[in-house]
Amino acid sequence: LESQRDSTSSESVAADLQRLTEALTGLMALTEIYEKEAGACLAAISTRSLPEARQRLVTIDGLRQELSERLEAIRAGMFATLKAISKEAKAAQARARMATIVVFVLSSILGLGVAAIGARRVIRSIKSVVRGAEAVEGGNLDTRIEIGSRDEIGRLAASFNRMTEGLRMRDRIR
Repeated sequence: LESQRDSTSSESVAADLQRLTEALTGLMALTEIYEKEAGACLAAISTRSLPEARQRLVTIDGLRQELSERLEAIRAGMFATLKAISKEAKAAQARARMATIVVFVLSSILGLGVAAIGARRVIRSIKSVVRGAEAVEGGNLDTRIEIGSRDEIGRLAASFNRMTEGLRMRDRIR
């Protein structure tokens, strides 16, 4: 209980655990008294001192009743503490679930943003190649495409530029 009390973040649960620790300590002291009285009662019975044994039995019955009441109070306290811990665990789980959802949404938005930027760059490069092809189709062999990247689109643009250069040379030779 003490290690749990020290590791909990909730002050109310820590206080409940402290009360349970104190109640159990008191219960242990009462149990020692009970065992001492039971031993004395057994000793009185073995020495055949029946009046003393009867007197001790009355004391033992009172102690047993008090032990039962305290045990029931400790059980109720433990149940209440467990309910509080369970409630806090559920609240922490709900917070964790919400944090997970927020992180998922933010990462999805970030991922979609990066994908949109990448798609925009690819579309822009493809449109540049299409405009260059349309210009060559229209007879403009001086068309040159700017190479903006080293990926497949960049290699296509470089090939297009070499092709138009070859067409220009072929046109000059003619």
